[in-house]
Amino acid sequence: MRTSSLAVFAMLLLLILAGANLSAAAVCNLGALQRPCAAVLGRGSPPSPQCCFALRQQLPCYCGYLRKYPSLRNLISPSTARTVSRICRIGIPRC
Repeated sequence: MRTSSLAVFAMLLLLILAGANLSAAAVCNLGALQRPCAAVLGRGSPPSPQCCFALRQQLPCYCGYLRKYPSLRNLISPSTARTVSRICRIGIPRC
């Protein structure tokens, strides 16, 4: 149960942190964020370099995820999204 909760939070974090249009060249995989970003979601720790890298890899997919799963916006606080955005140097999405 905890693993699936972290996956949902990772998806939301991904969606909130950066805005870009869905790209055919991108491999969109929300699960790619679960492992490297689990500490951010589970304990509120700062994102690791691996988490930031994973977020950047999924950058072209964020708006598509938001369109497909609109309820994900409610799963992470705006302050956490801003903190991760600042640390990872990734913009907040405007989809």
